[in-house]
Amino acid sequence: VAVPLEPAPTPTTATASSSAGLVGMGGGPMMGQMGQMGGPMGVGGPMIAIAPDRTSTAAPLVPTRNLHVSEYGLGTTKEMIEDLFSPLCTIKKVVMKTGYSFVNTEDVHEALAAKDVLQGTELNGGIIKINFAKDKFMDQTQQWMQAAQQGMEGVT
Repeated sequence: VAVPLEPAPTPTTATASSSAGLVGMGGGPMMGQMGQMGGPMGVGGPMIAIAPDRTSTAAPLVPTRNLHVSEYGLGTTKEMIEDLFSPLCTIKKVVMKTGYSFVNTEDVHEALAAKDVLQGTELNGGIIKINFAKDKFMDQTQQWMQAAQQGMEGVT
C-alpha cells in the first residue's frame, strides 16, 4: 500500500492493496521510475510504502488448515460439502454461513491439496471458490514458519 507525499494534480483516490508493496494512484503496480528522494514516483509525486493493515479480513497469504468455500449453489448442505471434501482431507468441522462456509481440516497439506483439486468444481449448481481462512489455533508466526518449511522441502 502506498500513499503520495504530495497531493495528486487531479482528484484521484489511491486504492488500497491487501498486501504490502507499492501501488500507484490507479491501483496498478509501480513502475521503475525514481523520485528525487530515491523512491518510486507515482502520479503526483514520490510514493512511500506502508505496512499492510494487520486487521484486514483478506485471505491469508500462506496455507492454513481452514478453507473458506463460497459460490456453491443455493440449498447446498453441510453434508454435500463434507461429501465433496472428505475424500481429500480429514474434516474437523464444517461451519455453514449464509452463502459461504468454512471447512476446518486436520492438516495444512491436506487443505492445500483439497483447495488445488476442488477449486472451480461444480457444487449444487454453482462453481465453488476456495481460499485459505484464518486458523484461530495457529498464529501468524507459526503460519510463516510452516510456509518456509514447505518451501524448503525437496531442496538438497
